[in-house]
Amino acid sequence: MKHSLLFRSIASACATLALAATAIAGPLNTKGVPANSGAVIHVDFDAARNSALGKLLFTETDKGLAKSPAAGPHAWLKELGLSSASISDLTFGSASNDEGVAIIRGQIPASKIQEYATRKGLKSVTIGDRVFFELPALKHGAFALASKPGNPLLFHAYDANTAIVADKTNAPKVLAALSGKVASYTPPPYLTTYSKTLNTPPVVLGYIGPKLLKEKPGAKKEAKAFDPTANLERPTQIFFAAGDSGKNAGIRVAAGYPDAEKAQEAVTQIQGLLTILSMMTTAPQGKDGAPPDPKKVEEVKQFKALLARLKVSASGSYLTASFTYPTEDALKALQAAINKAGKGTTAETEGPF
Repeated sequence: MKHSLLFRSIASACATLALAATAIAGPLNTKGVPANSGAVIHVDFDAARNSALGKLLFTETDKGLAKSPAAGPHAWLKELGLSSASISDLTFGSASNDEGVAIIRGQIPASKIQEYATRKGLKSVTIGDRVFFELPALKHGAFALASKPGNPLLFHAYDANTAIVADKTNAPKVLAALSGKVASYTPPPYLTTYSKTLNTPPVVLGYIGPKLLKEKPGAKKEAKAFDPTANLERPTQIFFAAGDSGKNAGIRVAAGYPDAEKAQEAVTQIQGLLTILSMMTTAPQGKDGAPPDPKKVEEVKQFKALLARLKVSASGSYLTASFTYPTEDALKALQAAINKAGKGTTAETEGPF
């Protein structure tokens, strides 16, 4: 399934922020998200900012920004007067695999945004009585943001607490939904119910519906030499949530299938793949039959331990997957990864922003 640069960036950001969870998370807010959206993802920055993992991520981001002030999307947001400290939450919505919108809530400095647009000579676009400006293409590491030909990606400070990122096609829909002229997206009731399965309020909560998961008629799957997912049936909907009780970080996913039999088939296939992956993961032997590198042995041991924490089962017509990891251990692993990546690379400039 091919996703737009915007939607891939959203998914990447949410994966990062899932690690920065905390026990206090804001409610899902879909006001302004077009009613025809097929997916919604809500990220609570207030929660991430107050968690141990979130504090570490944001601290490293600030360090990277100080060293390289012109690098990365976090630097771009800072020019707009936005930062991890000023954003409260983000809600993303998408009506198809190649478009999406984002509602940013927090402290929105409209004057600084206008100043930035003027300084950069960004093209303005008037929609109704609102002035948007076209976002410049931005690529940094895994993050990428770009407009489609004929349908530019726009940014607008709606009020002192709300900003909009949307393509030209969807911007009018967002304005109408925010003003109350039309209804905003209504998430499925089960999403709220599912969010409680973490046993701690989620910091990342999302839903992908049939509209985006349905395979396009005539679409041909790219052939690969080895594709362990080739025989997996595509689910009809996916719910996911991530949070941290302060003791354990957790991620849960529920994938819906047409019936219980299909869900169990998917579980059996995935469990088999996990078993094969664990068996295939071995430390490489040293040269000329020498014992394997102790560090490699330890890495393999840790990887297998992580695999063992991933639990997959069937519940009615749903495949459920859960992963938990002690927060203290996650902090140590994250700090070690940051220290390793920061040596002679630009990784330190690639934080949540």
